[in-house]
Amino acid sequence: MEETTKNIKYIIEDSNLSVQETKNVINTLIDNRINMYKINYLKAWEKDHSISSKDLNKTVAQLNQRRKELIEEIESQKSSEKTVSINTSFGLDFAELKQTKQN
Repeated sequence: MEETTKNIKYIIEDSNLSVQETKNVINTLIDNRINMYKINYLKAWEKDHSISSKDLNKTVAQLNQRRKELIEEIESQKSSEKTVSINTSFGLDFAELKQTKQN
């Protein structure tokens, strides 16, 4: 089999956000990640009820800790009249397997 790939890199920039808007963006991003992990865990659990939630709990705890750190940093800037810019970058890698002809 032969593999072909396509890579896409993208950056989303949100500028001139207020402190509250920044907190909302951070909370939404982290909540969405947590929900994705929970849904994937539930899908796996439906197939195998003996599956452990230990990895899920660890990942959720790490994300919540990161959220706490980010919100604390944002809150520490609240007293000054500042705006915030958020840059989110991500990459998508698509791989397609192709069968090679055998003679």
